[in-house]
Amino acid sequence: EVQKRESSGIIPIRLDEFINKFRSHSAYVHVYSTSKDYLSELKLFIKFTGNLHLSELTQKKMNEYLRERGKVSVHTSSKALRYLKSFFNWAITEQYLLENPCQC
Repeated sequence: EVQKRESSGIIPIRLDEFINKFRSHSAYVHVYSTSKDYLSELKLFIKFTGNLHLSELTQKKMNEYLRERGKVSVHTSSKALRYLKSFFNWAITEQYLLENPCQC
């Protein structure tokens, strides 16, 4: 992924920085409650993974996180997956990632 990023012009960014960018985007495109839900999930995600570069996130790490969220309930895990897929799809659109690590 790092070699692909360097050769493709992908912009390196850490999770906390991208979450801040996403917060602005979310406030514009989502209703308040949805935006709040996204940010809650993303805070839990960064707490679990640490403040990695987006390109360091792998399907394995995503599966570990979703298994952990699944301990709460299947619905919780499913909702986390939907939010994270959307979050990372926007990262692809904004040229911070080449592929979505949630495509598990």
